[in-house]
Amino acid sequence: MIRGGNAVKTSFIQQLMDFMKSSSNLDHLLPVGIMILRVCVGIGVLLGHGLPKLQEMLGGNTDLALAIEQRLGFPYPNFFAWLVVVIQVFVSLLLILGLWTRPSAILIGFTIAYGVLNFHWVDGYYRMEAGLLYSLVFVIIAISGPGRVSIDRLIRGKQ
Repeated sequence: MIRGGNAVKTSFIQQLMDFMKSSSNLDHLLPVGIMILRVCVGIGVLLGHGLPKLQEMLGGNTDLALAIEQRLGFPYPNFFAWLVVVIQVFVSLLLILGLWTRPSAILIGFTIAYGVLNFHWVDGYYRMEAGLLYSLVFVIIAISGPGRVSIDRLIRGKQ
């Protein structure tokens, strides 16, 4: 503490340390943080992965289906290509809204992790990093749930 005149002044650093020691100061913001995380990664997958794939598939581009067939040997590669698109577009929208949040996070997280491990593994860590981080975030969302700011919460009521 710094004493100046008759008043006792606490340094900014000391005030900040006191604030950080009391975890209850920010606990009320946790639902907002979960919502921000859920919405941002949902938008990231939708805009960065889902919509570009949807445009390609609607435009007749079969690269994704060919990659699924050649690298994975899956039967019905067009079906699985469309399944990836549906998950990355429509399930991302569910996640953004906070509707069926846990199953949505598991589906998207699994899809991205599977893609990283089967398509980008040979490209090295740099190409895998974003997908691995996305997968980790989806695990966190699946564990934490939708938070208070979600349609799931409205449907189920107070939990």
